[in-house]
Amino acid sequence: MINHEAIAEFSEMTARERQFVLECIEDKKPKKILEIGVAAGANSTLILDFLEKHNSLNSTAFYAIDYNKTYYRDLEWGGGGNN
Repeated sequence: MINHEAIAEFSEMTARERQFVLECIEDKKPKKILEIGVAAGANSTLILDFLEKHNSLNSTAFYAIDYNKTYYRDLEWGGGGNN
């Protein structure tokens, strides 16, 4: 999933950074994860997919929050991302 086309397109992290996050989750086995700044949700998808594949979805609480109500790259809603 790290190099999945949609994840690669919408994630703000590089493949190496995504791998690092998943390795940290695998190593530490947190019971709670908080993501601040969701944007398009690619990294949330990556983390949830990882938790599901490692049978941790029911034992790990995942919280994702974002101040913005719209995706900042979506120019239709007044976003201004250059990516």
